[in-house]
Amino acid sequence: MVLSRTRYKNREDLDRLASVARNINSMAYKGKLDDSVLSRICTEILKIKPYKLVWIGLVDDSINLEKINIKPIALKNLDQDSRLLIELLISKEELNGEPLMNVLRLKKPKVIKFGYPGEPDSHLHKIIYRKDFQSLLIIPLHYNGRVLGSLNIFSEMQDSFQNDEIKILQKTADNLIGSVNTVKLKLELKGTLKQLQRVLYETIDAITLMSEIKDPYTSGHQKRVALIASAIANELELPRDMIDGIYISGLLHDIGKISVPNDILSKPGKLNEGEFLIVKNHPIVSYDILKNIEFPWPIARIVKNHHERIDGSGYPDGLKDKDISICSKILAVADVVEAMTSHRPYRPALGMRKALKEIEENRNKLYDQKVVNACIKVLMEKKV
Repeated sequence: MVLSRTRYKNREDLDRLASVARNINSMAYKGKLDDSVLSRICTEILKIKPYKLVWIGLVDDSINLEKINIKPIALKNLDQDSRLLIELLISKEELNGEPLMNVLRLKKPKVIKFGYPGEPDSHLHKIIYRKDFQSLLIIPLHYNGRVLGSLNIFSEMQDSFQNDEIKILQKTADNLIGSVNTVKLKLELKGTLKQLQRVLYETIDAITLMSEIKDPYTSGHQKRVALIASAIANELELPRDMIDGIYISGLLHDIGKISVPNDILSKPGKLNEGEFLIVKNHPIVSYDILKNIEFPWPIARIVKNHHERIDGSGYPDGLKDKDISICSKILAVADVVEAMTSHRPYRPALGMRKALKEIEENRNKLYDQKVVNACIKVLMEKKV
C-alpha cells in the first residue's frame, strides 16, 4: 500500500467536479425523488478520479431515538469487500477512533485519512488496506435539525479532499437532502404500513379464534378455506392485492356463526327447517359485523355472498352469476371443498374425491367454471 499518495486538484479537476455537481443538482430537482436517483448520483460522483467507492447512508431512528441505525440506500462499485466494509462501518467498529454515528451528529464534513506503517489489526482497516483506500469524506445530511444520513466517498488519494473540493461536494450534498428525506419518509411509511398490516392480521386471527371457540367442530375451517381460496386466486393470476383480500375474506367468512346457538352448531343430526333458516342467516350477521370496518378490500360484501350460486339458488339474496364478484365465487368453491373434506358433527369427512365430484358436476351451474377449473388444478397439483 502506498502510504502517502497525494494529488492536489487543479482548476480543470475542480471544473469537472463542478460540472458533475451541476448534473447531480439537476437530477435532484427534476428527476423522480427515489433511491434510483440517488444511485445515479453515486454513479455521477464516481466519474471523478480518484474516487473509488461512493454510497449514501440513511438513518433509521424510527425504533430507537437514542441510537442511530444506518441503512445503505444507494450503492455503486460494490464488490464483496466493499459491501463488508460498509457493514462494518455502520456497526460499532471505529474509524481511527471515532464511530460513524458520532461523525453523523456533526454538522460539517469530516475527512478521515488512512495510512499504516505495518499490517492493520482491525477487520475494518484490513479491508481498507486491501482495497488501497487512502481517505474517506463523510458529509452528514441534516434536515430541520434531524440527522437524515450521510454522503460517503472513499478515495485512493490521501489528500484527495481539499477545501474547494469539499465545498462543491457539500453543496451537492445539500441538494440531495430533499431526495434523501423523500426516500426516508417512504421507508418509514412502508414500515408503518407493515406494522399496521401485522396488527390487522393479529386482530383477524383473534376474531377467527373467537368464532372457532364458539364452534369447535369448524376449528381451522376458516384458515383452510382462506388458504384454498388464495391458491385458486393465485392460479387465476389475479392481482396480488385482490388475492390478499380473498385470503382475509376466507379467514372471516364464518364470523357470523357466532350468532347461531351452540345446540344447532353441534347438532349431530339433520337440521330442521327452522334451524337451517337460523344458520342461513350467518352471512348477513357476518356482513353486519364487518361492514363498518375500513378494510382495503370489500370484505363484508365478499363474505356476505359466499353462499350465493350462479344459477340464483344460493342465499341470502339469491344473486345470479353477473351479480356475484369473482372473490365471492372463489370463496364459495373453497368453502364447499373444505367443508366436504372435513368432519362435521352430523357426518364424517366425505373425502376429496366427493368434493371434486361436487364442484365438477355443478360447474357452470352452481359454481363458476373458471374457478372450478383452477380449484381442481390447485388440488390435483397439491399447491395447497
